[in-house]
Amino acid sequence: MENFYRKYFDIIYFTINFVAIGLTLVYGQILEANIGEFGPFMVFGAPLPLWAIIIIPIFITMIYAFTIFIAYRNNLLDLSKKGICFISILLVMLIYMLLLVALKDNSYLYSSEFQNANIPSINDRVYSIFAFYLELLMIYAFYALYKRTEHLKLFIEIILILVGIYALVSIIYSLSVEYDKYVYLVNNFTWFDKEYGDDKLIKSFYGIGNVFGHTVYCGALAMIFLALVTKKYYVGFLSIVFIPFIFLSKSRAGTLSIIVFFAVFMVLMTYICFKKSLSIGISYLSIILIVLLILILEAYVFKTIKFDYEGNTYYLKDALYIYFKGLDADRFSILETVFKNATVSDYLFGLGYGISLIPPRTYGFIYYMHNTFAEYIAIGGVVYVVFIGMFFVTSFYKAISIFKKNPMVLILLTSLALSQIFYGLSESIPVLSANFFGAVFGLYFFIIPNLEYSEAKEELYVIRPFYFLPKKFSKLE
Repeated sequence: MENFYRKYFDIIYFTINFVAIGLTLVYGQILEANIGEFGPFMVFGAPLPLWAIIIIPIFITMIYAFTIFIAYRNNLLDLSKKGICFISILLVMLIYMLLLVALKDNSYLYSSEFQNANIPSINDRVYSIFAFYLELLMIYAFYALYKRTEHLKLFIEIILILVGIYALVSIIYSLSVEYDKYVYLVNNFTWFDKEYGDDKLIKSFYGIGNVFGHTVYCGALAMIFLALVTKKYYVGFLSIVFIPFIFLSKSRAGTLSIIVFFAVFMVLMTYICFKKSLSIGISYLSIILIVLLILILEAYVFKTIKFDYEGNTYYLKDALYIYFKGLDADRFSILETVFKNATVSDYLFGLGYGISLIPPRTYGFIYYMHNTFAEYIAIGGVVYVVFIGMFFVTSFYKAISIFKKNPMVLILLTSLALSQIFYGLSESIPVLSANFFGAVFGLYFFIIPNLEYSEAKEELYVIRPFYFLPKKFSKLE
């Protein structure tokens, strides 16, 4: 038993770390649902009392501290100038957000019809600060605590499978309790006119239909990245199980994004195939050209795919125009409404993590800005955008540096990034934020590329229980 414990202690270590991250996400998700205590938005838990707002992060910090102690004893922590600089940046960001949340008055951005002058309350501000603090701990865990060990790949495979299972469960539940909605949708399919009645919109066990679409979108991507990690690329075909339900959820952002993802992926794969084999490259390109030809014929000749919108019938060639027209009316108008009184300092320094969600709610908008780029600005302005951008630059730098050994990392990162750009136009899913989607996309954008980079560079760490002597292997031959 002790030998088993020693051999798989890294799995135990990663699991404890995963529990801390999971609790971080729950804490952040409850904040998002209850910030400002707007009654209609409280669909996830209930407002926490001040003592719980403080005690819960302390408990989560203790779990992080335990894993940091194990990492320290096993020489996982980077205590070089580079590592100390990283920690310093996190501390500076914490102080920056502490001052911003504690001192920023965003009331001039509120709707004139909003009468409650007492928000954000002291609870909202304290909650926001602790949520951001836990976000920084999660980021530190992603970069400093999830180092490549003998079983990290196995652990990530398990997590990706769990993400897929979670999405699959939501699909199975939806099919079992919303079968009549699927029948209605098939018989009365309209893409651009979303019907929000409970008897028509497919939601699974979520309060909002779009969340179902976001979840199965994450599930589809989980299968793609599982293929990358396992190097069994046929596993990626399992994404086909999830893709139809992205369409059926009527999440327009999810649908467009998954199309963009695979379109970019196929183009980049064609390039790789040509480099490896001319015949394979030509075959792959032929498939792409046939698909494009079919789409062109469908748009201009066949016209069997129809969209009913505002009482008129449109065809495939009109789809993008209608999508962006609706995006401007339904989404960009939120930004125009909320930011119409914004100052230069709001764009430079932001509104404050957590409390940035209050201004759009005073206008009756659900949850957030519905634009990822605006959400980054609202959280911490240009300062926060540069901070988050640093991690994206690092991931792409690592992917480029190992391109010859493993081109799939850069291909998937590029496909995902372009996909998320389209997603971010109408949905607010900031990567690395303290919620489910922030963490999942953090896994895709950062943890997995770091693992692949370490594997290509032949870096490996051995984690033993802290009462054993630490041992580190780097550049294993």
